[in-house]
Amino acid sequence: MAPRDLPPETSTHYKLPQSRGGLHNPDNLVQVNSEKLYAWRTLFKDHTPEQIAEIISRTWIPNSCQMVVRRTHGQAEQMPKPPLPEVH
Repeated sequence: MAPRDLPPETSTHYKLPQSRGGLHNPDNLVQVNSEKLYAWRTLFKDHTPEQIAEIISRTWIPNSCQMVVRRTHGQAEQMPKPPLPEVH
């Protein structure tokens, strides 16, 4: 089998990071493509969903649009605004 025909490597991703109280249980874990997980962590580090939406809104989408997070339960963490990532 040629390398391009191999399935991508996967890694375990915590939907709610352990550093923010996420548990090591099936509801909080998902298998994702390792390269995509590396990109996610590079861009968004350990930010909350609200912070990630703000970064995307300020950096990646037109000013006429805004990405928002709608919580289905629980409260958003009170965190300072994240710095804008450097774009090269």
